Amino acid sequence: MKGVILAVNIASDSDSTGAITGNLFRALHGVAAIPARWLAALELRDVIETVAGDLVLAGTPRAE
Repeated sequence: MKGVILAVNIASDSDSTGAITGNLFRALHGVAAIPARWLAALELRDVIETVAGDLVLAGTPRAE
């Protein structure tokens, strides 16, 4: 979590760096590791979760 905080507080491109770092953190630790207050403030959370789920399904091999 400290890495995400550091990433969003750097001098330049903090939005991009924070987004990449946050995605990697979530992939490694799961959504349960993200503070609830951060998730509560997230705009369009339902849309983001739907798109993420669709991407997972798109990358899952289909049984034939």
